Amino acid sequence: MLTIFHVIGVAQEYARKVLSHTETASEQSLYAGDDFGDFATFLWQPYIYRPPRLNSTFPVVEPTRCFASLYKISDETMTHVPFETVEKFEELGQTVTPNSDSFSLLLLRGYPCATWLNVLGARFNIDPEFFRRHLLFESRPRRKTLKHTAMQILPSCYSDMLSLPVTTIGLQKHDMQTKHDQEQLDELRRDWSKRMSTYTRKLALLNSPDMAAGHPFARDVSVHNFDSFSLEQTISIYIPPAWKGRLGIVWHDGLRQLGEELKWPWETGTGGTRANSFLKYLPTPLHRPGISFNGRSKTLSNQAESIKPSARVDIVLRDYLRHIDLARAVHDPFYALSPFFNLAVSSEMAILDLVDTKIREELNHSHLIHNNNLTLSNLLYHQQVLRRHIRNLKGTIGAIESLYERDLSEKTSDSNVKGSNPRKIESILRDYRSALTYAESLAAECVQGMTITAHNATIRESEKAIAEAQGVTKLTKLAVFFVPLSFVASVFGMNVQEVNPGSNPPFWSWVVASLAVGVITWALFKYDELQDLTRRAWMSSIRRMYKPPARSDKLGLDPRV
Repeated sequence: MLTIFHVIGVAQEYARKVLSHTETASEQSLYAGDDFGDFATFLWQPYIYRPPRLNSTFPVVEPTRCFASLYKISDETMTHVPFETVEKFEELGQTVTPNSDSFSLLLLRGYPCATWLNVLGARFNIDPEFFRRHLLFESRPRRKTLKHTAMQILPSCYSDMLSLPVTTIGLQKHDMQTKHDQEQLDELRRDWSKRMSTYTRKLALLNSPDMAAGHPFARDVSVHNFDSFSLEQTISIYIPPAWKGRLGIVWHDGLRQLGEELKWPWETGTGGTRANSFLKYLPTPLHRPGISFNGRSKTLSNQAESIKPSARVDIVLRDYLRHIDLARAVHDPFYALSPFFNLAVSSEMAILDLVDTKIREELNHSHLIHNNNLTLSNLLYHQQVLRRHIRNLKGTIGAIESLYERDLSEKTSDSNVKGSNPRKIESILRDYRSALTYAESLAAECVQGMTITAHNATIRESEKAIAEAQGVTKLTKLAVFFVPLSFVASVFGMNVQEVNPGSNPPFWSWVVASLAVGVITWALFKYDELQDLTRRAWMSSIRRMYKPPARSDKLGLDPRV
């Protein structure tokens, strides 16, 4: 059995190799280690000596909950082995090493711990690229830096690694009086986006004192309305080549929070947004034919049933024996990991259904007709959400197809190789492609809806312009009567000798003058209308007179005749 000092030395050597890779500059090799800079520094943190007076400034954060655990699957049983500390993990010795006749599932939860990553990476020969990819967060613009990390991975570079985006729908209640105010909803979205940007920057630091190791975290959040939002996380899966078919590694972001954990960025309100009085996460609906008749006949050993699940991944593992044939899972790693694929694609379908509901509410016929304050904000927001999900779905499909093709090529070259069942992979691919088609159709509906909304707004503006023009026309017609009266009254009110020769004129003279001026004005007005109609008639006659004759080929005649 390895001593703890030997294990620490091996783990330190693992971190040293990653750190040395960062010294490879882009001028020296195409495979530079620039992308590993922050991650390598994070792995090397436990081995940096710090004087006691600096401990408060640079704390070494240890996990406050179980960060890693192992599930050993044999033909008949599934054993759960939790690792509470590194010392207890090393006391197990070679018992955690996968056997040729079993399949082991290494489960990692929540925010990373450098000590655990070094120990696990050295023991199971885990490619540090797997850890680095899981810790990639959306690139945020930063001041005074030109550094940028590539987020998209080519299919040829997956190397048995893939990421499954998982979405959780949440419900909330706000103490807002006007829930139909679009400006308040836009302000709420801006507020959450700003907090999420700050939250993500803390995640990307990897050694921030605000982030506790082993605790769950989120990668992005979308606000659909005042009552619902969606939380985006990731499940990373890796099958190390050294343990091909015998070990699978799953790292998930987790969900449930404890009281001492860092709060989600949307839990406390600032500015115009008040704190939530109610917050609830909805379960992901999973469907399976005949599930109501399939009772659980087997249970996990080592008191795993007494462990309270902290996330949906743990619930999947608790029901693992209910859905998975252990004898098949031992020889088919993709089948053994299929519940995680089903969970991820089901969560995608759940959020797509929610977005579909919101789009149909925006494009409802009565809503379009009776709502005079329609905006493109909601449709544009959901279109951006759908684009992100479409990109993630395409990346997952590409990764699964790459693994599928590689597995088939290995089987073709060596008939003794035991790989994944093509039917299971094809079934999961069909599910993901169905979700992708659904998302693309919703994105197309958003585009169509924005076009309809824009046209509807144009029509409303045109109706307003027509109504204003009709009002101006009515005012013009009234002016035909009132302007002559005002003109005559102003003339009779002038103190001019030629107009009022020493005496006030009688009232009937003003009436006669007003009628005369009014008749002349009305005649000129009608003459102008008649002249306009005559001009239009002449132009129409000229067009008909000089209209070119119809072509003979359109009349069905031979143009050569």
